[in-house]
Amino acid sequence: MKPDLILTQIKHTDYPVFRLFLDRYREFFGRVIIYFSEHNRFPYFDHFIQKSLSKFDCVFLDPVLTDWATEDWRNKSTNEMLKYSKSDWIASVEQDFFCKDWNRLLLNTQEAMKTHDLIGWWNSTNSPYIHPSFWFIKREILEKTSKDFSPFPKINGCDHFGMITLDVQRLGGKIKTIQEMGFVDFDDFLHLGGVNMNYLEGLKPEYVFHRPDWFYIYNYWCRKADIPQSPLFTKISLEVEERLKKMFPDTNPQTDSRAIYFK
Repeated sequence: MKPDLILTQIKHTDYPVFRLFLDRYREFFGRVIIYFSEHNRFPYFDHFIQKSLSKFDCVFLDPVLTDWATEDWRNKSTNEMLKYSKSDWIASVEQDFFCKDWNRLLLNTQEAMKTHDLIGWWNSTNSPYIHPSFWFIKREILEKTSKDFSPFPKINGCDHFGMITLDVQRLGGKIKTIQEMGFVDFDDFLHLGGVNMNYLEGLKPEYVFHRPDWFYIYNYWCRKADIPQSPLFTKISLEVEERLKKMFPDTNPQTDSRAIYFK
């Protein structure tokens, strides 16, 4: 029943809080399969990340050739990772998904896996779907889907992985949301979003941060994570923090109540 964990890791930033999550919950998962996605940006953290996660016995995949004009990068990475998965269950947990009580969430998910086919965070868009930030699926039903993880915003309003939920519904699969388990968005869990761009563009004066108040707190706790730290990422984090301090002079990220998500 241990799900294989598939992770699309953009090469150009680090996620220390997520690496701390792996340090704590590695035994919950079977294989951890990480695809380093190339987006032709600087800097690069893939070598540091691979070294820092080497003790977790991960499968690391270099990017395969992608035709950016006709192929979706997330669909490409996901299908490539699935080739290396052997478990009856597959999980996707994005690096910017956080929970106050991971033990409770993972135990509830494990219980739901006994009776359901698709489990995760129900994202309420025009066409609601289980979002890849917290997404567990039984291989038996996944093999019957289109395995198309591309976004279809113009067709049904879905982002990446949205079509899989529609396929499971069409197949009559049983879906369990974490909201049905009693977890409340921005109370028990959080999908922060925008983290990669906040670091890549955050030093530009014209850039508008995504959820800057939350990101200010998250960025601080990235440096406090008790795991190997990249000197380059730390430098970028401190520089970004100087901008955020000016925006939120009355916020102390160390003592703010929202810090519980990131510790």
